[in-house]
Amino acid sequence: MEIIKRRVSTNLKYYRNLKGLTQEKLAEKIAVSSIYISYLERGLKIPSLTILAKISAALNIDPSLF
Repeated sequence: MEIIKRRVSTNLKYYRNLKGLTQEKLAEKIAVSSIYISYLERGLKIPSLTILAKISAALNIDPSLF
């Protein structure tokens, strides 16, 4: 499980930065708090499939990239 959290958190931060979005802007796009995005990027939480799909859509990437 730790490997999954680490991979998701690393890739989320990478693709968010690649798209030029702040944590706040991404959070706004998917209707969550920026604190939640921070938790995801630090591997403190694992997103649900619904949230992962929303993040993928907001970043315009395939969910499998996570």
